[in-house]
Amino acid sequence: MSEHHVTVSWRKGDDNHETYTVGFEGGTEIIASSNPRDQHDDYLDPEQAYVASLSSCHMLSFLAICAKKGHTVKTYEDHAVGFLGQNEEGRIAVTHVILNPKVNFHNPPLDREQIEIRTDHTVKA
Repeated sequence: MSEHHVTVSWRKGDDNHETYTVGFEGGTEIIASSNPRDQHDDYLDPEQAYVASLSSCHMLSFLAICAKKGHTVKTYEDHAVGFLGQNEEGRIAVTHVILNPKVNFHNPPLDREQIEIRTDHTVKA
């Protein structure tokens, strides 16, 4: 197994903007905010990060299965959508995520019957 270390640091700025950084091994840092008024195109929010992690895990699992079965993937692109709502306990949560992978294979191409992709994954928070 492996370990994955992330450092999350929050601070309230002098201008009352609440941002935090997510630091990854290797030095990459991402500025994030959960406050809608702080949202900028370059700020990540927790819901985006969650949807991205689900999409990434799905893609990497899919690519591993294809490689194991001898199918070479040429391109893979997913436009995933996460939905924020109330869960069964009435709390705000990402209630479900829809993955929309588009996959192109090298020869020989696979037909729809050879591959089953379930794209509507319900997440219980």
